[in-house]
Formats: sequence, C-alpha cells, structure tokens
Amino acid sequence: MTTWYKKTGTMRPMKPNEEMVKGLLQSISSPQPSKRLKAKQLILALGDEILGILDGFSDHNESGIRQSAARAFIWIHEQNVLERWRDYRVSTQRHCIEFGALLIAQAEYPSLDTEVISRELDSMGAELRRRVDGISSPVDFVHALNEHFFCELGFSGNTEDYYEPRNSFLPDILERRTGIPITLSLIYLALAERAGLKLHGIGMPGHFMVRLAEDADFFIDVFHGGRFLTRQDCADMMRTFRIEYSPQHLSPISSRDIYIRMLRNLVASYHRLEQPTKAKFVLEQVLVFESTSPVERYMHASICAEMGETDAAIEDLRVLQSIPEHARLIPHNQLVQLATRLIARNN
Repeated sequence: MTTWYKKTGTMRPMKPNEEMVKGLLQSISSPQPSKRLKAKQLILALGDEILGILDGFSDHNESGIRQSAARAFIWIHEQNVLERWRDYRVSTQRHCIEFGALLIAQAEYPSLDTEVISRELDSMGAELRRRVDGISSPVDFVHALNEHFFCELGFSGNTEDYYEPRNSFLPDILERRTGIPITLSLIYLALAERAGLKLHGIGMPGHFMVRLAEDADFFIDVFHGGRFLTRQDCADMMRTFRIEYSPQHLSPISSRDIYIRMLRNLVASYHRLEQPTKAKFVLEQVLVFESTSPVERYMHASICAEMGETDAAIEDLRVLQSIPEHARLIPHNQLVQLATRLIARNN
C-alpha cells in the first residue's frame, strides 16, 4: 500500500466502514448512471480514508466487488496525482529537475517508491562529481559527462521502439538504459545538476536538446550519443522536419514546460496504441497546466464521449466554446458533431 497520498480537503460524509464502502462498490456497477456517478463522487470525497478498506476488498470472494475496489483505488490515485500537479503549479518551492518526471512515473505505477529513483540518480551524480573533480572547463566537463553517461552507464536512444510508453517513465529508462530525447535529456540534466554543471533544456520542435548555460552556441544531442551541435546545425535539423527556424525555438525552457512536453508525448504514445483510458488520464494532467488548450480539451471531450462520460465531455465543450473562435483551432463542424452525439446519447 502506498503511503504518499495526501488529503484533498474535500468534505467527507460520515466516518467510513466496511459496510458503507461495500455499498459504494456495489453502486458503481449499478445500471443507473446517476447512482454510479453519486457513488464515484462519494468515493472520491472519502479518498485516502478508505484505501485500507479497499485493500481489504482486493481478495473478496465476489469478483464484482474485487473489480470495483480496483476501479475505486485507481480513481483515488488519479485524484491524488492531479492534486499534486496542482500543488506544484502554484508552488514557489524549488524542485529537483526530475520532480515532475517522477510524478509522471508514479501516475503509471502507484506503488513506485520515488526515493529509490532519486537515490539512484544521486549515486550516478556522485560518481560523476568524483570524475570531474578539478575540471574547470565546461566543455571538458561535458566530455566527462558523455563518457560517464553513454560509455559507462550505457544510456542510448531507443530507435527501435520510439513510441513505447515506457520511454517516458524514469524507472523503466533507468532499468533499460534507453529512452526518447526528452527523457534521456532529463536524466542527463539531473546528473549534471548534481555534479555542478549548469545546462539548459532546449525544447526544439521535433527533437529535445540540451545546451551549455555558458555558451548559447553549444548544443548537446543526448538522444544521438551526446554529439555536439551548433545553432546552425539545429536550424538545419529543423528544416529536415519541415519546420521554419526561429531563434526562440532554441531558447531554454522551464522544468514545467519539460513536464508538459513529456505528458504530451505520452498522450501521443497511448493514442497510437489505442489506449484511450490511459490517454484520458494523461490529458487530465496536461489540462492542470493548460486548462484552455483547444487540442487537449477536444481530445479529452472525444474520449469522454466514447467512454460514456457525458457530463465531462459536455464540460469540455463548454470550455471550448468559451475560447475565441480564431484561437480554438478545432473546426466548428467537429464541435457540432461531437455535441450532436452527446445530445443523442442523453435522450
């Protein structure tokens, strides 16, 4: 049983007991939508208080109760992940570079012990710090970092299964020693941070990069073995992606924007794998930061509509309608079609 869950501050009904929770679990399988919705709302209001009781139902002799308990646990877990993202969004506290990446992984793996991951990164960083002791040149530091990261630790870009979701989760990347540009770069940044070298994450369209803080023309392509690139090299690469170069494309981005980009990559992976339930939850994490993002809001509405979550889909459409049409990006006829489907389903 995980222990990192926090209270949400929501009003609770009465102190829960096994009989009450079992009744709620039975209600979430009710054929009546209103009864299912009310049961879910009560479960989420109770939240962490019933985790122990839910755990007790995990081996119940009725399969329906077992399945409902598992669903309830997921709901509470997802609620807590979203609450932690909301806390992060308004926090002024300085966090380590991997903070959000650990939360993305914990969203997928509820029992993940993030301290184990942090200690592993600490160990890697400590070894790097020992190796660079006495090095004053940032370029020489990067050479030592590359030697440690690629040759000794064995990290490499996953060119064989680029869209595999595990490329986005730190524990999988650390275990398999492979990932996509942004996640490999994040680990690279985490080790550099621990060893005392200032690097920036660069959110170049199509390919995430790292750059020396002291040299605006020194870029590092972590996905391709840590090769060094100039600004012109990056501009040429963007042209191969059919993206018109702009200097702002090579500006440093914040940790917050790194996490949002990681989440969007994960949405794309789940979409390719036709896993709408997982895509929906990742979209909800993106919407914590980008609540009026037209694309994510429309994707979320579409998935909710397909899953029969009509109220959530209608709320998404309401938000979309409040966005000025020129900024909405979603063609009006698509919104009308989705609204028509929802109306028909409600009748």
